[in-house]
Amino acid sequence: MNRDSWDNSNAHHTVTSTQGASMTTHCINGRGFTGNTPTIVGRSGQRIRWYVFNLDTSPTWHNFHPHAMRWKFGGEYLDVRSLGPAESFIVESEIPPVLLLTAEEEKAQLPEHRPPGATLHQLKADFLFHCHVHHHMMNGMVGLVRARQSLWLTEEMAHEISHRTGLPLDDGSNACPDVDPHPCHGHGGGRWEEIPGAPEVAFMHSVLLPNTQRVLYWGYTRADQSRVWDYSTPAGSYMLPANQPADSPGLDINTSNLWSAEHTVLDTAAGTVLIHGGFSPDKAFTFDPVSLTWTRVADTAGDRFYATTLTLGDGRAATLYGNVKTIEIYTHGVGWAAPIVMPVGMNHHQYYPWTYLLPDGRLFIAGPHDPTHRVNLAAPGAAEAFATINGDRSTGGEKGSSVLFILRPPAYQPIACCMGGNPAAAQKTVEMINLSAVAPAWTALPDFNVPRAEQFTATLLPDGRVFVAGGVSGGPDGDVCEIFDPRNPGAGWVMGPAMKYVRTYHSSFILLADGSVLAGGDPQSGGAPTPHERFFPDYFDMLRPVIANAPATINYGTSFNITTPNAADITEVVLLRAGTVTHGFNMSQRGLECMVSAIGAGVLTVDMPANENLAPPGWYLLFILNANRVPSTGRWVRVTA
Repeated sequence: MNRDSWDNSNAHHTVTSTQGASMTTHCINGRGFTGNTPTIVGRSGQRIRWYVFNLDTSPTWHNFHPHAMRWKFGGEYLDVRSLGPAESFIVESEIPPVLLLTAEEEKAQLPEHRPPGATLHQLKADFLFHCHVHHHMMNGMVGLVRARQSLWLTEEMAHEISHRTGLPLDDGSNACPDVDPHPCHGHGGGRWEEIPGAPEVAFMHSVLLPNTQRVLYWGYTRADQSRVWDYSTPAGSYMLPANQPADSPGLDINTSNLWSAEHTVLDTAAGTVLIHGGFSPDKAFTFDPVSLTWTRVADTAGDRFYATTLTLGDGRAATLYGNVKTIEIYTHGVGWAAPIVMPVGMNHHQYYPWTYLLPDGRLFIAGPHDPTHRVNLAAPGAAEAFATINGDRSTGGEKGSSVLFILRPPAYQPIACCMGGNPAAAQKTVEMINLSAVAPAWTALPDFNVPRAEQFTATLLPDGRVFVAGGVSGGPDGDVCEIFDPRNPGAGWVMGPAMKYVRTYHSSFILLADGSVLAGGDPQSGGAPTPHERFFPDYFDMLRPVIANAPATINYGTSFNITTPNAADITEVVLLRAGTVTHGFNMSQRGLECMVSAIGAGVLTVDMPANENLAPPGWYLLFILNANRVPSTGRWVRVTA
């Protein structure tokens, strides 16, 4: 077998040619013909570095030729290069524009010259790269560079371009199969590190504190129930907050017990956390990330043991179910509104219902009990039911986990996923539902590699992959972690290394600002919590882009700038909401990809959607990702009206 190799380092695609004894098949990355060979996807103007190899030891020559892309060599601009056996070279080119614009259309892309009524159009176009030896190309040695471009156009401009050359709108699809962007790395690999020091209390509940490098956590009944872990240093350090819920006037250990509570981060300048319920069961508190102090606020009307709390698009917080079949709405500084009674047909929802805010303002409950429901709080009696494939994921309480995939432009389709659980039929299964479909229905995704019958947390990573660990007991350790890429579902759940400690019932997994995942919780050892662990995904072993500067506040329906030395290589900007986790569910976990509307010298111009329901107001981690989908470290920003 003879092999010729061309490689694009930015998109990590390798090109090979294969010849058999009876017939010749010329291939790229071992694949022949477009649609099967690599499709390199990037934004117009993005730089590509090509590593081109001919590893053939026979007297076979090739001619490397990318369409509409040239490079400078010896004072000349070239778009073709011949190479003989065992020869290689490296060149850089730029992804071409989707369209060649007139001077007027070019000027309209500048914010200060943008005409009234101009809207953002997402475009794409395909450009071949291939061997210019005719029969090599005809035998399959051809691939695609897919350019994506955002243009501001008025209706008249779009009409003119449509008649002049055609307007190739980008529907967000990619008909060609994905290629592993990191072929030299074990995707899903990563590494676990044990965190030094004693946690002292169980990592049952965890909240990422906005604008800090700290995590608030708490566990079982005790007067000093809560702790803070500071990860501003490599080893991290544990500390006590300034006070405890039990220090509130008129309360004691039992009446302030936030074991099995619920929580969300509010839209305040400090990133105030609302925490309530559990064994209290109607007591409510706020926690201030700056002073590290607890403050008692108004009680709920209902018994909110094992309830779910999340922030709505208008900034208020909603708490659902628990030991009552109602919903209560909290306004910071005001208190709780009268309970909303839910339909009898939804009474099977009780403990930690996996609830998500949809782009249209409705709520979707994805389990753990069947059927799932979509409901409008203004008219709860008209709730819609959707039966899952595998039925209940918990025989009682709340087992298994759930996640909402990152909402991506232009359609921002809400796709919810549920997984695992203790019924035998559910333990390895995963399914999803696209709530933007005309007739939404649950569909199967690849199974886990190992059954996960107990509590575990599905965690969104900045690159959109879903990280899962825990929920497995009875072995010598916590068993393997697994990672799923919604953009490449055919790859299934890729196994990573095992945790040292078992993590099941009262445990948490929460994403930190640097993109690592903190894990801790039950079962305990010798009456004390086991040490915490931290998972570093594979992108920690790669060169990561850097955010030099970004705004502290982002407003809906506006554009903002990100300063980065990697601007030309950035293809995605993602917001991930500060997590609030307990018992296998991250109540606040949410991701939104924002559109990059312009790329300048060291500056990205990014558009924030006007719809508050896509990203409810509050605190988020801002990430930029390059063409290899490697994320930067997150930067705290407040999204608000």
